[in-house]
Amino acid sequence: MNKSNFDFLKGVNDFIYAIACAAENNYPDDPNTTLIKMRMFGEATAKHLGQLLDIPACENQHDLLRELGKIAFIDDSI
Repeated sequence: MNKSNFDFLKGVNDFIYAIACAAENNYPDDPNTTLIKMRMFGEATAKHLGQLLDIPACENQHDLLRELGKIAFIDDSI
């Protein structure tokens, strides 16, 4: 298998790594699947970050992103 742009995630969060690799592998042939996988990647990354920061489980993604946005040390330019 070719080297992935997401190899740095391997061993850190294998679920997020698998989603990112699926998006990357589908990119040339199926852009719609790539978009879906990238959305899943973003949602899983936010959830993982919330767990690392001990943010209580949120009812939906919007609430989680709002809670993450309240944390001062996360750079607004990200």
